[in-house]
Parts: sequence; C-alpha cells; structure tokens
Amino acid sequence: MQDDFYELSFENSIKYKMYLPFKDSDYIQKTIFHTKAPYEIEMLKDMITRIKPNSNILDIGMNIANHSLFLAAHNFKIFAFEANKKMIDIARKSIEINGFEDRIFIYEMGVSDKEERAYYKKENPYNFGGMSLTLLNEEETKDDYIQCKSIDSLNIQDEISLIKLDIEGMEDKALRGLKALILKNRPLIYVEANYVGDLIKVDRILSSFNYIHMDIFGSSPTHLYYPIEKLSQNELFKNISYKQALTRLDYTHYKQNNFIHNNLQNILNLDRKLEKEILDIKKEFLKLLNKDKEIKELKNTIARHKKMLCFRWGKSLLSAIKNPFKFIILPFILINDYKKFKRDLKKD
Repeated sequence: MQDDFYELSFENSIKYKMYLPFKDSDYIQKTIFHTKAPYEIEMLKDMITRIKPNSNILDIGMNIANHSLFLAAHNFKIFAFEANKKMIDIARKSIEINGFEDRIFIYEMGVSDKEERAYYKKENPYNFGGMSLTLLNEEETKDDYIQCKSIDSLNIQDEISLIKLDIEGMEDKALRGLKALILKNRPLIYVEANYVGDLIKVDRILSSFNYIHMDIFGSSPTHLYYPIEKLSQNELFKNISYKQALTRLDYTHYKQNNFIHNNLQNILNLDRKLEKEILDIKKEFLKLLNKDKEIKELKNTIARHKKMLCFRWGKSLLSAIKNPFKFIILPFILINDYKKFKRDLKKD
C-alpha cells in the first residue's frame, strides 16, 4: 500500500501526499499521477486567492479528497461530503498520512434537497468521479442504499466562505438544500455544470439567491458564482463586457476552448484520420487486384475500420453538419450508432 502514496509539492514549500491505488485506470488518479499536481489545479489556485486564510469550506463531492487535501495544506478547514464508500476509504488514507484529521471532516452521505435514498447503478473504474446517483422511489427497496440529506438539515454553525459543488447532475437539488446556509453566509460558489440544461437550472437557482456568474474553469466546466453585493460596479461592468466578448467570439472563425467544441473537434479529427487511412487502403487495394489472398485481408481491414465506433460517429457528424435537423438530434444519432456498434460486437 505504501507504494501507492505520492507526494505533491508546490512553489510555496507546501507539500503533502496522496493515496492513488487506481492510478492506472481511474481518470482523476491517473491525471494526478502523471502531472504530479492536483486535479483542477488552476481552479484550486484561484480559490485560495479569493477567501481569507483559515476560512471554512464545503467540498460537496469530495471523491478522493483532491480539492480538500490541497485546501487543508493551505490551512483551510473543510467539511467534505461524499456518497461513494470506496472513495471515502481512499480519502481517509490520504488524510491520515498527512495528519489532516483536524482540518478535513467527512460526511458520508448523498447531498440533496430533502431526505431520500439513492444508489449507484454501476461502478465505473475508469472514472469514479463521473458516477452519478440514481434516486429510489418511496416504494422501491434496496439493502445497500445511500442516505441523502440536505446540508441545511445538518445546521452547520461555522461560517462558510466557499462552496465547491460537483455531484454529477444533482447540483440543483443540493443548492436548494443549501438555501439557508447560502443566504446566511453568502459564500463564493464553484459549481460544475457540463451541459446547457444543467447550467440553466443552476443559474436560475443562484440568480434567485442574488448571485452572478463570474468565471469558468476546466474542461468539465466548473462555474464561479459571486454574491452580487460583494462586487463593485466596476467588477460588474467588466463581467458583462467579458460575457459579451465570449458571445461574439462564439460566432467567429476562431476555435473556442470549451467542452462542446473540443469534443466535436476531436470527433472531426478522428474522422479525417480514418478517411485518410481508408483512402490509403483503397490505393493498396487497386495494386493488389490480382492477389486473392491480399485482397481478402484488405477487405477484412476495411470492414474492421467501418465497424469502429469513431468512424460511425465521424460519418454521422459530417452528415449532421450538412443537415440542420440531423444536427439537432445528433445526440440521439450518436447513441443509436453506439447501440449498433455494441450489437455488431456481440455478433462478432
């Protein structure tokens, strides 16, 4: 087990160790291991510049304590919430080896806007942080369920300066269950919302609390919200100008560094690469017309390429770009391609 502890160090002489038992498979642990830095380091550095030393923080969606450990190393006190028992066990080992038991306090529970039960449908060993809870109906029974509660029901008395919220699609419910704490403490809020629909729900709730969107971090976007009364008129003006500039850039020929554009660009790049490979194969095919054995092998190679999921997605994407209706239903087309791909694999 000692072999799975790795030290992270920083320019300000701060260092600590992290337990990474799944560094070869889990996305976050693998990223930390290879970069020798905490996951989402840019956002973490931003956090510590915006609040006073020794402040109290809520880390909702602790995972392996990536954010909590960094903040504890900088002398903040963290109330960490996590529903996944396996992640909690990993986090505890990191907390213990660093002696952070008096700085990080773990709540083993799901976070919602009321008391309810939930469970994980399936473990994802390649991305534990991407696992989302499925809520149980009142009539449903399950022995190994996870109890969910609102954070307001815990009646936390400490003054909270910052909230980091990343619980895979339940952020809106968590925010509703945090209303009293937010209205009382007016903390800064860093909340993940990968998709437009999720961001709209989050933004409506936080707007009703008189919060304003200020910045975005990471490839899985985390959004910084500020209490409007903490911003000067000049800061509000700069924020509006910044948003207008982003909107205008969205309609220029420049490539945007955001989650949707990056993923679409990756699919297009894969498609171009596959097209080139298939053209090369076709050229070879013409050279080998009189060689039966080579022709059969080449046909098999082409067939394998056409069965590849990225080829199907690339083909569907190119078709959708030319057809506005297909572009609107692109997610459903991609899901259908994936189902056909799985069926073909079973046949093979």
